[in-house]
Amino acid sequence: MSLISLDPALWDYVIVHELLHFSVPNHGRLWKALMRAHLGDWEAAEQRLQHVTALQSTGEFGSAPCHTKALKTHKQGLMQQLFPSPQEPRP
Repeated sequence: MSLISLDPALWDYVIVHELLHFSVPNHGRLWKALMRAHLGDWEAAEQRLQHVTALQSTGEFGSAPCHTKALKTHKQGLMQQLFPSPQEPRP
């Protein structure tokens, strides 16, 4: 699943979430306060993304038993799309 394939309403959540990690490495109180300052009710978007990720990982409607792992994998893929590794220079 790619960022572009998500509901555009979730794009801001994913992008702000990851950009905040440049300044705040964890999901502590400061990170949550900044998420709220930028997005308001960010928890609703987080729940929607978890639901979409669970559906994607199970291929069916309903919650996946291990949606946290699926979400982590999904976020890693999104980060690679947003910030691809520089390619090695060609000789």
